[in-house]
Amino acid sequence: MDLISILQKNSNLTLEDVNLILKYEGFAFIKSVKAEDFEEAYEKLFSNFHHIARGFLLHFEVSDDISLFEFDSFLGKVYKNITSNESDILVVTTTDNSMSYIKVDCVLTGIMK
Repeated sequence: MDLISILQKNSNLTLEDVNLILKYEGFAFIKSVKAEDFEEAYEKLFSNFHHIARGFLLHFEVSDDISLFEFDSFLGKVYKNITSNESDILVVTTTDNSMSYIKVDCVLTGIMK
């Protein structure tokens, strides 16, 4: 997974959006996972340090039968575990009805030791 491929798939995501996430100093974490559901995706993506990240880019590739409730539950866990009130979170979705799984690309920035 790279930022260019995410930009190419999403006409609504701009370089300004990416710059918003990349502006934070510190370490970065990039990971892409495939999962059967949002609970599994959350568990695969996040370890104990995501709460100290300042920039979040979450790109979901899902079929169009995924409910908003499922997104809300996933994002609620992310929001609940963020310690900074100044974090920037961008959520991008791409639908693909041929998918039988959820794919999430995650970029976390501004992680300090």
